Amino acid sequence: MNVGLTNILKRPRLGMLRRRGAAEPNVKRESGRGPHRIQFKEFAPLNGQTLILPTSKLGIIWSPKCACTKVVLWYFKMTGLLDAALFYHPWPHNYRMNVLYASDQYTRWVKTADWKNFTWYQFCRDPVKRALSSYRHSLGQGHADERISRALQRPASNVQGYSLEEFLRYLEIERLAGPCDPHVKFQTQELSKSVPVKIINIDEVDMLEQMNVIERQHGLPITNFSSIKAFESDEKRRAKIGTHGAFSLSRVLTREDARGTWPLEASMLDTATIERIKRIYARDMKFIYGGG
Repeated sequence: MNVGLTNILKRPRLGMLRRRGAAEPNVKRESGRGPHRIQFKEFAPLNGQTLILPTSKLGIIWSPKCACTKVVLWYFKMTGLLDAALFYHPWPHNYRMNVLYASDQYTRWVKTADWKNFTWYQFCRDPVKRALSSYRHSLGQGHADERISRALQRPASNVQGYSLEEFLRYLEIERLAGPCDPHVKFQTQELSKSVPVKIINIDEVDMLEQMNVIERQHGLPITNFSSIKAFESDEKRRAKIGTHGAFSLSRVLTREDARGTWPLEASMLDTATIERIKRIYARDMKFIYGGG
């Protein structure tokens, strides 16, 4: 189904699509600061974590550490850009940042979209589960070492490791609504103050089934996710979960732990830790689950 994005392939601002194995563009993953043609600040509350499909009056909000790669892959499938995105680079966010947001067509969409009359969906995670995922991600990648060191007032690195207690202390100090690491930032978006947003909590429902429901509601072809290798590949890259011996908040985990077998969630969460994370992410808890 052609949804009007063919010009993205014809006129990417950054030149021709590169082949796999060529030099990777100098873009930080999920930084939101790539060489975008669109200056999203001019079109707030639309931003780099919103994806629009005006031909179907559909809007999508995603957040890092909320299965965002699957969401982006799905968007590219709906727009007919999945093959191009994966040809450009196996990590689809590179295409999102460097080609989609740099295209003439998407720029026109953002400028002219009647987004207040779209149906908006946000893919979220339970804040407690997301915090544990962010802890693993920070240890695995090391991208937050400098921020964590400042919060702890001592040198910290993912190689030597740090404990969940120290990571939560970092979250308590970090400005989670400001220019922080997007993998720990609040999931709430300014857009939700302007339009109704339908929450899809992927810790409570099957996200792929929900994607099919959205496709039906908007008259889009139904995706057979099991037939698309990219979705299977994304699942395989996840950390292995298994027993990891006794666990405590003060136990130091390292990059090797994050890239190997990760502790069972149940062993990491006692009542006090759950409540602590809920307090840290009180804004997200209210947004996702409602309440006072």
